[in-house]
Amino acid sequence: YLEWKKPDITSVFKEKKLVFEIQLATTFLDVICERQHFYKENQSFIIWVFKNFEIEADKQRFTQKDIFYSNNRNAFVLDEESIRLSNLHNDLFLLCQYQKPIELNEKIIYEWESKYVNLSDLIFDEENYKVYYFDVSQAENEIVEIVERKIAKRKETEKILKAEQEKLRLQEIEDWEEEQ
Repeated sequence: YLEWKKPDITSVFKEKKLVFEIQLATTFLDVICERQHFYKENQSFIIWVFKNFEIEADKQRFTQKDIFYSNNRNAFVLDEESIRLSNLHNDLFLLCQYQKPIELNEKIIYEWESKYVNLSDLIFDEENYKVYYFDVSQAENEIVEIVERKIAKRKETEKILKAEQEKLRLQEIEDWEEEQ
């Protein structure tokens, strides 16, 4: 599997080897993994590009999910507006669809975000040779800390309330005993 792979597009961006894999048909997970491993071993960044990407989980093909989740929950789409923006600015624009984690009731949920980005807007992960716009992993870590602080604060408040309730209960017993 470490033999040379011919990507759909090969380029250099800011002295970084960058390949584009255009995802038009279903690709098996092992093929996706092999390509990602091959490009990482050859110190090439990879951007998987879709013609369209469904944000509704039940409408996503497994290939889309495999690529999306392995790419820090960022999906890149070359749609009509991307082409228009690219031509207008003489620069490559892609629609990036990603999931932004937020805290809701001491849990992490994800909201879909979309933004047209160019290559200069992207993060080039030098360790994993992945390219993404929004760092979902970092945002998740920040939300986890918020959730943990909220849970700790709630538990401390519950502990204080429980102690106060016990104190009141004991006082009521003491008052009742004095009355007897």
